[in-house]
Amino acid sequence: MDTPQKKAGSTGRKIASPCPDAVRLVSQWTLSTGCFFLVIFALDHAFDHFNFQIPCSPSGIFLRCVEPTDAVALANAAAESAGWIGMLWCGAAQTAAAALALHLPCRYRRVRRALAYIARPLAIVGHSLHARATVLLYAADPGSLFAVMGWTLIIVFLAVFDLLCFLILMLGREVRTECD
Repeated sequence: MDTPQKKAGSTGRKIASPCPDAVRLVSQWTLSTGCFFLVIFALDHAFDHFNFQIPCSPSGIFLRCVEPTDAVALANAAAESAGWIGMLWCGAAQTAAAALALHLPCRYRRVRRALAYIARPLAIVGHSLHARATVLLYAADPGSLFAVMGWTLIIVFLAVFDLLCFLILMLGREVRTECD
């Protein structure tokens, strides 16, 4: 025998992760942000529906007591507007696309990548709508400086990670897997 024998059970192929790293990373980030916003949206509407009062203090840093003004009426009108419906729809669609991209079998490599390409712009649009709604609500009721700075940092963080994920997806390489 001129050729060396293979070890028992080896296939001679390089075994890689079952999902390309770029698609998996982007889909996990998209799924987590989409689920986070959907849960926050559901909690907000549950608190509004059951008139749940969160304790606050006039001198509090985190939860400042605000007397009902026209800002509350504006916030209620904004809750029914197309922006809020768009945020909810984008969150649900991005979560569905990312979950499908993560759960499809490895032989559907191109479909997973296409779903990740669909989920990213939906996440970017959803985060942009969220940023715009935050700006509108703070214009109606300025609130505390701590809350404005916190939400601004979250919006910047989401924008940076949205762009990084899109760049990772564009530059990410696909690795041939065992089932190809």
